[in-house]
Amino acid sequence: MSNDVGERNCVVTLKKSILRTLPQPCAYTHVEVDVLDIVNTCCVEFVKIVTTEAMDVAQGDRKKRIVGKHLDQALTVRGCD
Repeated sequence: MSNDVGERNCVVTLKKSILRTLPQPCAYTHVEVDVLDIVNTCCVEFVKIVTTEAMDVAQGDRKKRIVGKHLDQALTVRGCD
């Protein structure tokens, strides 16, 4: 699979997720590509922040592998209870 196909699939999935979260009468609203790019960028940054925090938690536990409890603790530290 080429990278372009993978990116297109990601955009389609992101678009579907956005449309599903809108109220039902808005389910067929068009979502501009710029909006998808912004949401995607925010998602990537969120994952980076949480992963970095989880890595810090794992290192505090003297572990080399991030596990679920490290992610839970990272989300709690970042205020996502």
